[in-house]
Amino acid sequence: MRESNLPFKEHHPIVNLVDATSPRTLCHGALISPRFVLTTTRCAEKTKRVFIHYGAHNSSDWFANARDHIEPMDNKIALIELDRDVKDSTNVLVCLYSSISRQDAVNYTTRIAHTDSFVRLEGIRVQYQINTPLRVLYYCSRYLHHGHFTSPGDVLVIKNEDERFYRVMGVLENELDCKPFDYFYEREKAVQAINVEIYLPWIEDVVWGEITN
Repeated sequence: MRESNLPFKEHHPIVNLVDATSPRTLCHGALISPRFVLTTTRCAEKTKRVFIHYGAHNSSDWFANARDHIEPMDNKIALIELDRDVKDSTNVLVCLYSSISRQDAVNYTTRIAHTDSFVRLEGIRVQYQINTPLRVLYYCSRYLHHGHFTSPGDVLVIKNEDERFYRVMGVLENELDCKPFDYFYEREKAVQAINVEIYLPWIEDVVWGEITN
């Protein structure tokens, strides 16, 4: 098991995706550049406005969803293009996971990146294998019975001991759900998540294509 579930030492921007009629958060996403938010297609299609909390000094901003970029292969993952660059790009999660040389399965302990204080699921693990969806394993701890701590569009991030930055490995299509008896027995549960590595060429082309071409 590769340990990557340590507390964040930096404040990553918290991205809330909302519709046009209500301030209620529909989904989350992750800033991967000053202009683009990574999330699921279902979340992007419902999003009209984006609220970003930068984490430092309670600084925040509202943005319009200028354009949805939907990945054409299977329509699972999307990029929301903001109407302008964010004013604080410090600690944006620009690093995406790639392990092309590995053909075997690898297990990681991971974090949910949208917030460090609210997401308290213990022992979240990811089983990675090239070109396949991620398998996410987690426990429903008894003290979590009062609410949900994840949402669709949350990204899974990892960082090895020798790395400086967290890397985005996956995206949750649904919240990590726990039923009452799951809490009582503290059962381990498993769901699939989007493997970001599969879509790296498309993401790089949309986000950084104009810079590299």
